[in-house]
Amino acid sequence: MAQSTGPILVAGGLTIANEFVTGSGLKWAQVIATGATAMIFAGLESVVGKPAVMLAWVVLTTAVFVPLQKGKSTPAESLLNYING
Repeated sequence: MAQSTGPILVAGGLTIANEFVTGSGLKWAQVIATGATAMIFAGLESVVGKPAVMLAWVVLTTAVFVPLQKGKSTPAESLLNYING
């Protein structure tokens, strides 16, 4: 398994879980997109190597901390809301 696969799958899994927990439900398009992105990054890693792995970690960090849709909470915000009650 490519080194970039783990961070990409975790980023996708966190995004999918956050959408499910916040009430949007399960969206199969996100599941398919996560798998496709992991395959693309694995191919990219075989071509350029380490930069693809570093970019995968940037994707994970962005998915956890940056809100990509207006009005939606990030996984980090959802976790803090859960902890604080």
